[in-house]
Amino acid sequence: MIGFSRAAQTLECDGVPLPAIAEAVGTPVYVYSAAVLRERYRAIDGAFGSHPHRLHYALKANSTLGLARTLRELGSAADANSIWEIEVARKAGFSPADIVFTGVGKSPAELECAVPLGLKAINVESVGELARVEAIAARLGLVARVALRVNPDIDAKSHPHISTGLKINYWVLIDLKGFESLVNSVGGITMDVYRRVPIGGGSSKIYGYVRAGKNRHLDGREALWFARSRSDSSDYDRILRQKCVMRAMLNQLDPITVLTRFNKIAEAGREVVATDIPPSEIGTMMDLALKAKSLPVSSAAMVPPLINPNAPDFAVIHNTVQKAIDDSEAIDNRAKEPAQAGTPTPSTAAAKPTPRATPSRSSQTDDLGKVCSA
Repeated sequence: MIGFSRAAQTLECDGVPLPAIAEAVGTPVYVYSAAVLRERYRAIDGAFGSHPHRLHYALKANSTLGLARTLRELGSAADANSIWEIEVARKAGFSPADIVFTGVGKSPAELECAVPLGLKAINVESVGELARVEAIAARLGLVARVALRVNPDIDAKSHPHISTGLKINYWVLIDLKGFESLVNSVGGITMDVYRRVPIGGGSSKIYGYVRAGKNRHLDGREALWFARSRSDSSDYDRILRQKCVMRAMLNQLDPITVLTRFNKIAEAGREVVATDIPPSEIGTMMDLALKAKSLPVSSAAMVPPLINPNAPDFAVIHNTVQKAIDDSEAIDNRAKEPAQAGTPTPSTAAAKPTPRATPSRSSQTDDLGKVCSA
């Protein structure tokens, strides 16, 4: 039997008892089914039939060398999200011509390393990144292969607030390493750190921790690790931590801070942000951000137990997003209604929406501030 199964009360993987594996290599140990991996790869590959295609395995999903080598032997190419993942792919036996370099916010140092390798393609995510690749290739006398993301303006008929590819959608790309500089440029952020979060971990050692506590002042490095650390964490906890950091930034980036630190912000922002928001809409977006500062931030999160990630109920997702929008607009509508005698003023009535449930440590909430508090 392939995959995981029980035989005489002993858990096995591809017919090999897990206790025997633990005894041979020690614990902790991660065990994967090579048979299931091969079966799933062949199913996807076979679905394309004779149509020309090439599957690329995203190493960010799991960069274990054994898995990568197995997929390479099956004919897979590699999708690397950093220069370090390119190194992992090469150690697994992938040639540069089989590697696509993806990901937003590639640093200049990463591009300097990647361009000379002769990769299958570098997926460029902004005009600025394309210019940097071109400059490096020209200086080295090389031709760099690049891939571009195209906006086809085709409506996939999904919910308008989660659809992409339409002309009405705007995007903003943030270089996370640059995010560290951006936080430092505004003097750091003050926020509640509701639990201790490791700095490092995963494929490297843990170098320290972002300490838990109320009103902690975080510099750029600590803010970045609090938002992005994967060690000792679920994806759902990372989603919440990232929202808490964004909320702290929203609350503290007021016009005075921006004006008094403009030069530092501009210097950090030069390599941090790329967007297709037209200049004519920037004022509208800024007005929206300033208005958002005075109200609780609600959050509709597509996480368990609301949905099963392996079999999401899209009707539930659509209804949840629509209800969140309807609830928010209902608050706005109440604020616009004339005050009746003996009733609170519109501004008072709109200040604190009634929560649907007592907030818990979940990113599904009517008041993100309560959930993010220590």
